Amino acid sequence: MIKAAGVDLIHFGIIMTLNLEIGMFTPPFGLNIFVGQPDLKAPLADIYRGAVPFILINIVALMLTTYVPDISLWLVRTVT
Repeated sequence: MIKAAGVDLIHFGIIMTLNLEIGMFTPPFGLNIFVGQPDLKAPLADIYRGAVPFILINIVALMLTTYVPDISLWLVRTVT
């Protein structure tokens, strides 16, 4: 379906990977936060507060990658 829509499969894979990365440390599930919480010995609220800048940076990276495909496909096009 993705190929039929005219989206490069490598570009789609990179977008999916970035989305999964963001989903692994954002509430309500944030599995990476729950896994790291016992080692940090800090309340979840403090960890979430500290993760906000990284979430925002990843969202900006996702937007750039999604709307400017040349960013994610530059290396692939250079090698092939």
